[in-house]
Amino acid sequence: MENNTVKHRLKFNDNKSIKRSLSKVANMVINGELKPVEANSIATLCNTILKADKQLELEKDIEELREIISDIEENQKERK
Repeated sequence: MENNTVKHRLKFNDNKSIKRSLSKVANMVINGELKPVEANSIATLCNTILKADKQLELEKDIEELREIISDIEENQKERK
């Protein structure tokens, strides 16, 4: 595989841009512009980004649930 001077811009801002970037990476491999091992590294990084984003989302959800539980407990104490 040749070292082409063409640069591809890949974005990893959100799930949609990651999906587009992975499609570009797949096409680059098919076209011989990128080695499969390099594509695999990019895919692994994308997976890490997606997992971290999911973890942040879960932590936010847990915090919201804790607040709801705290409000419920407070309301129950006020009724007694």
